[in-house]
Amino acid sequence: MDGSDSIAVQINDALRLCRLREKPVFVGFLNEEEIAAALDIIKRNEFSDYMLWGGRSDSERSVIGLFPNGIEPSADCFPIKTLRLSYSSRFNPGHRDFLGSLMALGIKRSCVGDILTGSGEAFVFVKAEISDYIAAQLNRIGKIGVKVSCGELPDDLITDDSTLLNLTVSSLRLDNVVSEVLNLSRDKGARAVKSGLVSVNHTVKLSPSFNLKENDSVVFRGKGKFVLLELAGESKKGRKRIIIKKFR
Repeated sequence: MDGSDSIAVQINDALRLCRLREKPVFVGFLNEEEIAAALDIIKRNEFSDYMLWGGRSDSERSVIGLFPNGIEPSADCFPIKTLRLSYSSRFNPGHRDFLGSLMALGIKRSCVGDILTGSGEAFVFVKAEISDYIAAQLNRIGKIGVKVSCGELPDDLITDDSTLLNLTVSSLRLDNVVSEVLNLSRDKGARAVKSGLVSVNHTVKLSPSFNLKENDSVVFRGKGKFVLLELAGESKKGRKRIIIKKFR
């Protein structure tokens, strides 16, 4: 069973259980491609009371919550816990180091959301059901000693850590805007799109000539995320002015 088939089974089962039990049902953490496949199934089933949440508004990996009639979708309902991993600031472990140590505990990738790293600490979003297990079992990231505790995300990570960019582009083609925002060559941007690395509004786009519009959310896997906030007219040379919200 490939990834898309697995997501289809999970979402169809979740829809059935939500309607049968009249209680919220949650699936994930899911990546961009999985979210796109899940939303397609949800919409084809004409189910409208759903929500994506991964611990904060710009999460790359999210849980899909399905809500029955009478229950308002809310982030407070999601079974997600935030773990704080503390270690000596002399070390600088990367995302792969944290993820590898978590997977070594026998935890499935779908149980772990975004991992936010900093100096001497990292914050990891996990399914609530495994948070105590991780806190009890995880004591090292590679060769680095680590202390795990449950807690809230600090205010400086909850607040919007994005920047606004005022750019001019020759067109709104996906490869063109991606290249400009992420400082890539046009050729590299086009090849990334064709390789399936770029998604727009949770849907992978394989055509470099796809035209973006206002409020489109773009994710370049491994590179970052941005939103085309506004089309701000044209320059004297006929180039399009755009305002981009780029997440760090």
